[in-house]
Amino acid sequence: NSAYYGQNCWKFIRDHLGYRLVVRAADCKAEGRTLYFSGKIENTGFSSVINPKKAALILKAQDGALYELPIDCDARDFLSCKVTPYAFDAVLPAEAAPGRYEAYLRFSLYGVNAEACRLSAIEFANEGIFNEELGGNFIGELVIE
Repeated sequence: NSAYYGQNCWKFIRDHLGYRLVVRAADCKAEGRTLYFSGKIENTGFSSVINPKKAALILKAQDGALYELPIDCDARDFLSCKVTPYAFDAVLPAEAAPGRYEAYLRFSLYGVNAEACRLSAIEFANEGIFNEELGGNFIGELVIE
């Protein structure tokens, strides 16, 4: 495993205990008010996600407005030492204005619209994609017309 080179065995084991999700590809597009997401997530950890998590898509508008939508995506599907494709879609709420949106993926114990959900969210291993305020992992930008 090339991730081991330059490390001692204890650091390698520590860094791979449990699950360790890494976004390997992410794509998103909008057709009208329907949003389509797909990509690949690799679990480089020694374990898979065991407990059920609630999945949410968080959309953040340029003006700061937030929309949290439940989605059909199961974190337990991301098996240890595998790259797994994902795909889901969502409909932008009627009250959401056209414009540019940042999209975040969140898996947590508490699901959508729970203040505590960000505290139990899975932080992916990619550097710089986790938004602590939202408890979500950045997966792309959309322009809604």
